[in-house]
This record gives sequence, structure tokens and C-alpha cells, in this order.
Amino acid sequence: MNTVLLIDDEKTNHFIIEKFFQKKPDFRLEHAYSGEEGIALLLSGLKPDLILLDAMMEGIDGFETASKIRHNEESFTPIIMLTALADSVSRIKAVEVKINDFITKPIDFFALDLSIKNLIELKKLFKEIHSYQKFYQKLVNSLSDIVIVFDNKKEILFMNSIAKQFMDKMKIEHHLFFKAFPEKYPDAMKIVEHYEESKFLKDSLIEDYLRIENMYFQVLIMPFSTENQYVLILKDMSFLYQKTLKLESDLEKNRKDITKALYIQKNLMSKPLPLTGKMIVRSLYVPSFSIGGDFHIILREGHILAGFIADVSGHGIEAALYGTMLFMAVERHRSVIFESAGEFLNLIDQELSKVNMDSNFITAFAFRFDLKTKELFYANAGHNVPYYSLQGKKVKYPLPLEKSGPPLGIGINPNLSYLEHSINLNHQAFRLIFYTDGLIEDFMNQEAVETYEYLDKILYADNWYQELENYKNFLLQREDHADIDDTTLMMLEIRNPVRISAKFYQLKNADVIWEKVQAVLDRFDYHQKEKERIFVLIQELVSNAVKYASGGELTVKINGGWVMIRVKDEGSGFDVLSKLKNEKCMETQIEDFFLEKALDYHQTQSCGLGLLMAYKLSYKFLYNQKGNTFLSVIKKDKRMSDYCSKYENSGAGN
Repeated sequence: MNTVLLIDDEKTNHFIIEKFFQKKPDFRLEHAYSGEEGIALLLSGLKPDLILLDAMMEGIDGFETASKIRHNEESFTPIIMLTALADSVSRIKAVEVKINDFITKPIDFFALDLSIKNLIELKKLFKEIHSYQKFYQKLVNSLSDIVIVFDNKKEILFMNSIAKQFMDKMKIEHHLFFKAFPEKYPDAMKIVEHYEESKFLKDSLIEDYLRIENMYFQVLIMPFSTENQYVLILKDMSFLYQKTLKLESDLEKNRKDITKALYIQKNLMSKPLPLTGKMIVRSLYVPSFSIGGDFHIILREGHILAGFIADVSGHGIEAALYGTMLFMAVERHRSVIFESAGEFLNLIDQELSKVNMDSNFITAFAFRFDLKTKELFYANAGHNVPYYSLQGKKVKYPLPLEKSGPPLGIGINPNLSYLEHSINLNHQAFRLIFYTDGLIEDFMNQEAVETYEYLDKILYADNWYQELENYKNFLLQREDHADIDDTTLMMLEIRNPVRISAKFYQLKNADVIWEKVQAVLDRFDYHQKEKERIFVLIQELVSNAVKYASGGELTVKINGGWVMIRVKDEGSGFDVLSKLKNEKCMETQIEDFFLEKALDYHQTQSCGLGLLMAYKLSYKFLYNQKGNTFLSVIKKDKRMSDYCSKYENSGAGN
């Protein structure tokens, strides 16, 4: 007859468990309605074969009850915890108090029955172990490990033949092991330290590792069957240690090889295009923990912008090699993409299908965009459908695709045909995003569901360049996650310029204007050095207009490729063209005109900007950037008091 003690403060649970055991004539159920009552029953002499323990009870809970039971028990009694708690923290806590099984409510009685049977058998096994101690002592003598039994005075009571051979080899007298061994090998002192620790940890196992010369041991110390006796086991792990060192060396070499491969793969990716004007193009690639198979390229020929994005199936060296073959095929046929995105995919498909490695395939998307007509031509080979949004609207639209197109990617069947589609985006400011699976796979979710959270954040953000950077940092923080995929993004945007206009009468007004200008420059991703130059120019323009003409009006127009600054002051200005007789020599005449007027400058005859500043900043700085934009504006407005300079941004749009 097996005795089971149920400790639970809910009478309903006692009734349910009672019904369960009524069908088991070999079991007798004892009841306790609190942790305190259960402990009292055990201390009074009740010796159950198994304890069923509720986790959440008034007074002391199940975890504290289990801890006290383990502290007081003389022999092992299995404990099953019954609880509605299923979180990992509760499970860890249960392990810490030596609970043997964890059954969640509502109770699965099949699982409970199986657990009871297993733990009853475990209880019997523990009893048998105690009865066979002497037999094990004889058996230990035949083991290949060093086994030493000693008492609390460090006197050796038993050692097997391997231990004797080891001491003879180390030239240590057997009875002086705990004194001579640490003296000869200081690292062995941890054996003595663990012995001292084990005296206070009843029925506990102490485990550590010890290196002596070219040998490596696993050290195990535990209380023996008899009180005040302990067993020391030294398992020779030298062979495994050497194998581990070699494995670590090989892994480090592989890690370096993978790092180099990732570096090469990243350098195969498209380099930024020096675009200007309303067009902005950005791309982002973040590698995975292992080598991924993403690839993209952005090309431009005249007024045609072309792009290609692909994702090779699988990971590792195989995917990287197949991706390299894809890169070579793209390079051979890159001129075709400017004529037909569909024919470009057909050629890539036919070439890679001949060298398919173990049924690899590639999802791919190719496009060409006419910068003049704003018409987008594209073809899809099983890739994620790109989305676009119109400026000022937080709604994304998928690019329309023919439903009857090939469902799989390129590299499988050379007879597939990919058709070219088109959509006209003329007269619209828009954003268009191309991406691989890594952007929409929720790798933190075990079900690998798709999520468009990050795609929407990037597509709708005022400053989507910063969102790209944020997303990149988010991925890099998780680059050691085994399930993360490499991620590629390409963004194409046509954006209308932003115009800021304000009157000014004091120099401090320039700071207010600059705050607005800077916010827009950030949205267009201007670099810090570029912003500093633009700030100096605005500051000088406003300063001179206030100084010599009591104020004026500043207009700044900003786009992805240029900044146009216009200052009209309150002064009368000069008729510039009357000073410039020969237009063929205007460059020299402008410089001479600046020098002349900079030396003879009058408050009542405003030059609009302050000619000294114009000579130092506008001519030398702006002219050296992008040709005679300064001259063209002078020819248009004819008076220096109505001046406009066009600063060609060399960074935005890349």
C-alpha cells in the first residue's frame, strides 16, 4: 500500500483528488489543509511515499512548504506540485526547492497518473541504492575514475586501484593525500575547500574542474552513505579537454572565415548613387548570425533608375556561393534591366537554372523607373510584394501584380516567363519600399508569424532615414539570435520641396528661422557638415541685411538634392548688370565688383547681402561647389538686393 499526502487549502481540490484515488486500491490518501498542517503530520511520524502539494495557499505557500519538507526529511520523498502557475519563473523556483514534477491546473489526470507511477518507482530505487552501498564500494574499485572515500578528519577510508596508481605516479603517500597533494599542486587546494563546503551541505553534490600539468579532471565531492563520510571522484577529462581546445580553435577559425565571407558579401551590395533633386534612394543591409543570401543593387543610366532585390533560399556558405553566382549573372545582364525588368529576370533565371545547387531557388524583384515620366516598370519572381505610400497619407498600397505569374523564384525552371508590369506615379510625391523576409518575419515568435510593424514605421516616418538606422541597431543588438534572417531594404522617394519663409529685423530672428530649417534638413538627411555650412550662410545673410538695411525677408527651399536660399532686404540695392559690360568675362568682373564694393560699402546703398560676405562665402564656397548658379540668379533678378543662391547638396540623395 502506497501512502500519498495531499496538502491543499481548497476542499474542492481534496474532493477531486479523492475521487481520482478511489479508483486506485493500492493507494491511501492522507489530507492536510495547509502547509503548516502538512509539515506537522510529517514531523509527527507520517512517512508518505509521495506528496501532492498546491503552490498557492494561505499562510506558507507550496514553495516554502517544500523547502521545509526537504530540510527535515530523513529519506527521499517525491513531491509533485499542482498549480495554475505555468511561467518559467515559477518552474525555476520549484526546481530550487527540489520539487520533482510540476502539474498545471486544470489537472491532466493522465499526466498525473504517469508522474505518480514514475516517482513511486524512483522512491523504490532510492531504497535499493541504500541497501547496495557495500556492493557499490566493490564496484567502484573497477572504475577508471579516481575514487576516494574519506571521513570528516580527512582520513582516507577507501581508494580504488586507479587512485593508488595516480598517487604513486605523483609520488604522494596515500595517507597524506589531503596534505601533500595541495602543497605540490596549489590548484588542488579547491578540493580541500570543496570538502569543507560539503560537510555543511547534506546530500548535496559539489562539482568543479581541476587542471594539473597536462591533465584535466572533473572533481565531484558528495556525502557518502554513512554519516561523516564523503566520496571524492576525479574523472580524467584530459582527452575531452584537448578535443574541446581543438574544437574551440576550429570554431574560432570558422568564425573568422564567416566574418570575412560576410564582409565580402556586404561589399557585393549596391553602392549609393549620387542622386540629386526630388529623388531620394536609400538601401540597408544587415547580415544574419550565419551567412545569409540577400542581394540588392541600384543602378542609373541617364534618366532611368533601375534596381534589383533578391533573397536566396537557405543560409550558410551554400547560400553565399549561390548569391555570388547571382551577382555574377546580374553583372553580365545589367544593361538589360534598363530595357525590360521582365526580360532581365528571364535571363537570370535561365542562367541560374543550369547550375542549381540542391534545389535552391531565389525570390527576386526587378524594376526600372523613368525619372522624367515617373513611370515604374517591374517584374516579380516570387518575391515579397513592394508597397508604396503617397506623401502625407499613412496608407500603404501594394504594387499591382498579375495573379497568374510564376509562383516560385528564379533558378528552378528555365522555361518560366516573367512579365513586366507598370504603374504611373506622375504628379505624385510617394515612397516605395522593397524588402526581403527579414523585415516582416517576427523571429522572436516561435510560430514565425509575419509582422508589418517595422515596415509601417519606416514607410510612414517623417524622418525615415532615422527609422532605417533605428531598425538596423535593433537587428544588430540581436545578431546572435539563432533564428534571425538577414535583412535588406531599398527605399525610393519622390518628395516635394519644403518652403520656409519669414521676415526678420534683428539678428536673433535668424535663430528662430534656423530651428525650422534644421528640422527640415534632418528630415532630408543632410549631414552635420552640410548643415553647418548652410547655417553660416543664413547667419551671414541675415546679419548683413540687418546691419546695412534694417532687416528683410528670408526664403529657404529644401529638397533632397539642393537648398535654395533667397534674401531680399529693405535696402535699395545696386544695378549689377550695368557694371558688367562683357558677359564673356563675367566671372572676373563679378570678383572685381565684389572687391570694389566691399571696400566702399554704404548703409544707405544696400547691396542686399553684404558684399564682403558674398565674396567670402557665396562666390568662393558656392561657386566652387556646382558652377555658376550665383551668376544665373544675378542675370535673372538683375539687382543684388534680390539675391538667390542655389546650394547643390553633395550628400543628400546618395
